[in-house]
This record gives sequence, C-alpha cells and structure tokens, in this order.
Amino acid sequence: MFDTGRVSDPQKMSALESLRTGLRSAGSETIRNRTVHSQLRPLFPQGLTAGVHTLDGPLTVGLGLLSGSDWAGVVGFPDLGAEAIVEWGIEPQKLVLIPEVGAAWVEVVAELAEVTETILTCAPPPVTDAIAGRLLSRLRHRNTAMIVCGGWPRPQSRIRARIEGWGGLGQGHGYLTHQRLRIEVTERHHTRQHRIIRGHEPFTELSLAVVPDESRADEAAGHEAFEHDSSGIGELDQPWAS
Repeated sequence: MFDTGRVSDPQKMSALESLRTGLRSAGSETIRNRTVHSQLRPLFPQGLTAGVHTLDGPLTVGLGLLSGSDWAGVVGFPDLGAEAIVEWGIEPQKLVLIPEVGAAWVEVVAELAEVTETILTCAPPPVTDAIAGRLLSRLRHRNTAMIVCGGWPRPQSRIRARIEGWGGLGQGHGYLTHQRLRIEVTERHHTRQHRIIRGHEPFTELSLAVVPDESRADEAAGHEAFEHDSSGIGELDQPWAS
C-alpha cells in the first residue's frame, strides 16, 4: 500500500512526482476496464464508466466499487483502516492511500488519474466550472473512474446507499453479524436498485448476498451525464489554478 500521508503545499510537487514515478515503474500504465466487486456488478453490469460518479452513503460501498481495479487510489479518509480495505478483496499493494490532502485535492486527483483505474475521494473543495471540466477531460482521456463522496455537477451516475438494519444480536450471537444495505444507482434516466446483506464473522472473510429489484425509469430531471468538450484534453498540462 502506498501511503503518502498528508500532502502539504511545500511537499506537493515532489510527492506527486514520486507517486507518478513509483506507480509507472510498477507497471500501472496498462489500464483495463474498471470492474467492481462481483456482488455489486448487477448495479454496474458494464462496469464503471470513465468520469465522475457520486456516492451518498456508507464508505464501504465505495470500497466495493474499487475492488475490481488493478490499481486504485483513495483520497481524504484518514480513519480508513486496512481491515475495511482487505474485506472487499482489494490488494493493498495495488492501492494508493492518501489520508489527508488539504488544498492540493485537484492536483493529487489529477495525478492519480494518470496512473490508476479508479479513484475514491472525499468531497472536493470548491472548484470552478473550468477546473471541473478540465479534470473530467483528464479522467476520460486516461479512462479513469472517480467516485466522489459528495456532490459533483452532472455526474455519470448517482449512487445512493442506505442502511436498512443490522442483525446478529437478536439471534443470540452476542455481536452484530450482518448489515442490510439498499443501494440505488441512477444513470441518465434509469435507476437500478439492489439490497445487499453485508455480513462477517470475526476473523473470517466478508460474505455478501444480493437481492435484486427490477429496474425502473427515473422521472426526475437533471440526471443527464455531463458531456464535456473533449477539446480540453490539449490543456491537461496547464496549471490547474489557471
């Protein structure tokens, strides 16, 4: 696991350059399709498309979306533990973990887009439409998917997850054995819904079960994917603050 710790402004350029060099030397330039955990694939049957997806709900769902990636990055979650990562089958040696990013969020995410398939990130600081569009162009140019735990204008999909309940104590186990989640994914004008039972015994492998709901049309407006002008690709090397 690559853990860069806190990225401060004086260290920003050297840290990002070291990250780029290290990942490229590890053979991360071959980008494959972004598959997700096998139990989440009914929600993304074609995998995660390049671009931005938003997540409203438990962080664990975002980790499940990373588990099929060859290389992935996690940005801005200082309390994220290794156990949660391993539970989803993510290989720690193929994960770039940046617990605290500060004001360098845009630069860090832009660098990760160069060398990873999927990025899971905290909510970004306020960015201009121009910077958001330029970052989206880079993600698409590098065929990278980014999952934002927060808002983003016109994302590829909106993922909403809610805890429906817990189980285990009432059955006499003495501890919680499973969690019931309901996940809804809205892409363009269609919504897919599934229920997931996320359970584990102490020191044993995570187990999942999916109960599908039929797809339905989403009547709400404003869910179209953002089709940014790809001409911005030629400006990727310009300073992000400009």
